Formats: sequence, structure tokens, C-alpha cells
Amino acid sequence: MGYNIPMLVNLSFLKPLVFLALEKGIPAQTLSVLLLFPLVVVLIAAARYLVGIKSLGIFTPGILAVVFLQTGLKFGLVFFFLVWGAVTAGRILTKGFHLHYLARMSLLIWGVSLAVFVSLFLLKISLFPLLILILLGENLVEVQISRGEKEAISLILETLILALVSWRILSWEGLQKAALSQPEIFVLGTAILNIFIGRFTGLRLLEYKRFRRLV
Repeated sequence: MGYNIPMLVNLSFLKPLVFLALEKGIPAQTLSVLLLFPLVVVLIAAARYLVGIKSLGIFTPGILAVVFLQTGLKFGLVFFFLVWGAVTAGRILTKGFHLHYLARMSLLIWGVSLAVFVSLFLLKISLFPLLILILLGENLVEVQISRGEKEAISLILETLILALVSWRILSWEGLQKAALSQPEIFVLGTAILNIFIGRFTGLRLLEYKRFRRLV
């Protein structure tokens, strides 16, 4: 992927580091993802506190977006639903075993790993995103155990939606170029957004609909 980065580095404290990293052979896409990932995370936080969209924390949708970027969206979605299905089936099958939590979790991860292993004969994917998806199975199990089935499905689907939006941001080539050419704007802008969101005390957008009569 080619990037035409302006050579002006005056009044810049991050651009020289970007040029140095590129000279050292670090891929431009890797640098752009590192610069854009904090923006993705703050947008996930904004979706929670400003809009009212719930998810499995900040880490899960953000890391899923990185997995989709590494595997391609189609394969990433296939393996995500495969892990979700394996976790759900394993939770139901082991329900009557009366195992300790960690032992049951380990058994479920064993089942997910086996399902992913078998699927590799049909789909080829690198090891790193596979391991992330397998480990994310623990989050899926926890939400299914701690919440009702309906709420768990809602949370997982909302997490997937945020992951897809985050993937689109990370894969946007124009935004990648902008992050490399103006890294200070993205870094400082993300910090300011975090402070703004962290101090927000009003109603979320979805709450206006929920409490419209009171409002």
C-alpha cells in the first residue's frame, strides 16, 4: 500500500517518528492502525455514553475490528459466528456436568479450538487472529451465563455492529493516509474527545426515546 506523506515536519513531534518507522521497514498499515485504534476505542466509548449502545466492553469490539482487518471481513465473520455457535453449544452440553467455573471454561475453550481446527480444512487463516477469536469465546460464555439469553444475544450483536463500524474506520485508506500525514491531530484529538465523553452527564440518545414521556 503506497502513501504519499508530506515531507514537512516543522512543528511536529510525531511525524519524524512515523518517517523513522517507515525507514526501519515497519508497514505503513501497521502504523496507521496503531494511530487509528485509539480513535476507534473512543468512538466505541461514545456509542456507549452518548448513544446508549451497549457492548462487551471496549476491548472486544475493538479487537474484533483488528481481527476482521487481518482476516478479511468475510472470513472474520465466518469464524466469529463459528466461535459463538461452538461456545453456545458447549455451554448447553456441559450444563449438567456441575464443573467449577474455570474447569468448565477450559472445556469450552477446548471445544472452540477443536471446532476452529476442523474448519481450517475449509478456510485458511493465520494463527494470530484465530487465537484472539478463540480467547474471545470466554467473553461470550460469561455474558451468556451472567445475563439472560435474550440480553446476551442483544449485547453480542451490538458488539458485532460496533466491531464492523470500527473495522470500516481502520480499513479506510483515506483515513489511514491522514493518520500518517497528520498523526498529531489524531493523537491530540482523541485525547480531547476522551475528556469530553468522560465528563458527559446528559441523557443518551436512546434514553430520550425510552424516557420521552418524562422528558
